Amino acid sequence: MSQVAMQKGEVKKTSFAESASATKTAPSAKKLSSATAGVVEDALMYLNAEITKKHYRRRLEMFFEFAGLEGANLDEKGLAFIKQAREGLDESWAQQQIMCWLHYQKERVNRKELSANTLRNFYKPIKFFCSFYRDIQNNIDWHRIVRSLPRSRQWSNDRAPTIEEIRKLCEYPDRRIKPLVYVMCSSGIRVGAWDYLKWKHVTPIKDEKTGEIKAAKLKVYAGDSEEYETFCTPESYHALTEWMDFRASYGEEITGDSWVMRDIWRTTDVQKWKTTKEGTTIRATKNYNFYAPTAANPQKLPVDSIKRIILRAIREQGLRAELQDGNRRFEWKQVHGFRKWFKTRAEQVILRSNVELLLSHSGYGMSQTSYYRPSEYELLTSYLRAIPLLTINNQDVGALKEQQQALEKENEDTKQALQRLEEQQKDMRKMILDLTRAGADTAMYYAVELKRVKTGDKAAKLTAREAAAVLGLEGDFEDKKDKIV
Repeated sequence: MSQVAMQKGEVKKTSFAESASATKTAPSAKKLSSATAGVVEDALMYLNAEITKKHYRRRLEMFFEFAGLEGANLDEKGLAFIKQAREGLDESWAQQQIMCWLHYQKERVNRKELSANTLRNFYKPIKFFCSFYRDIQNNIDWHRIVRSLPRSRQWSNDRAPTIEEIRKLCEYPDRRIKPLVYVMCSSGIRVGAWDYLKWKHVTPIKDEKTGEIKAAKLKVYAGDSEEYETFCTPESYHALTEWMDFRASYGEEITGDSWVMRDIWRTTDVQKWKTTKEGTTIRATKNYNFYAPTAANPQKLPVDSIKRIILRAIREQGLRAELQDGNRRFEWKQVHGFRKWFKTRAEQVILRSNVELLLSHSGYGMSQTSYYRPSEYELLTSYLRAIPLLTINNQDVGALKEQQQALEKENEDTKQALQRLEEQQKDMRKMILDLTRAGADTAMYYAVELKRVKTGDKAAKLTAREAAAVLGLEGDFEDKKDKIV
């Protein structure tokens, strides 16, 4: 039992066997298995993200220890909580434990040890767990609990990293740091996207005239319900190809299904390979004594490892000072800051709605999400304007700006050509209309003169039906008589 639980006071203790038997006899109890019942894991099964499951397990463990519940593992403690909530001295036992737990966390907020935003993360796992046991959930006044939580801001008080900080970060001596940082900064993808990204999901986009790569298309979360497409800069694509070529030089077979980020392997005193012009693979080094087997057997790099690489690079490059007393957050987030950097830079030249689509933000407005559907060409055209702003270390930024200016001039020329074409079409329509009217007037004039000659009446006029016949409207005279002049 933790010290916090001891300070709270003694809690009624029951054995695991008693808890299991009590659960079976409860009239509204959810059926549990006979072993450890897996009550917590059964609930967490309905969460999709592994990182969310990890956080929920840790915070439920903290809550159960605070409540003084005993068990060999998390599921046993969860089972003890269910029994205690159902057979406590009164029906409000579970709510009292939750209120005491959140009150303890609020005191940490008052001492500046915890932010009000983070406090809600201690509440969510408990409510999620209790929602699977309706008899317990119905005895808890969740509305009252939520109202007791302190107000929190909907955004964090941080900033995006500067381009100087990003450049210094990319100097860290790990070959994976440049492709990682370049891609996240120029595309705005989340760090979790690396769990899905394979080499076949990166498609270069070439200029039709010069054949040079002007951008690359990324398929993010491929095969998932959240799948979407975005772009990255030529600089990012070249960093990725250099990384893949480096892997291939040590014997890895690069295919479309190769993970873009993989584990490291031994690169000294190993046998390297190269492909000749004839297409055969030969040894490129003279030292054949060692060979790194993991180079040819890559393992996908987990998201947690990517975070550790970036955090280690930030610290060793001296980009993060020690926190001052009372501060719990650094100036910019170690991974999510790249996403903020992308949005900050891109919105200087790209329509905000397009930036939100490239970021895969689905909650920025129902009308935008449901009705705004720009084509891939429109998104790419707007993205190309932002490439100079999203480029980190490319020394040929001037050439990129020239390309951007040429592209803008080309777009302006296209707009002017379209305007001239529309004006010409208007003139042609007006000319056709004038000719049509002139022809109708001439026909009407001769029809009137012919009638006057036949009747001998110099003041004779055409009837409406006669005029309709002249204009070719006699077939549906009643419908079109309002068109007759």
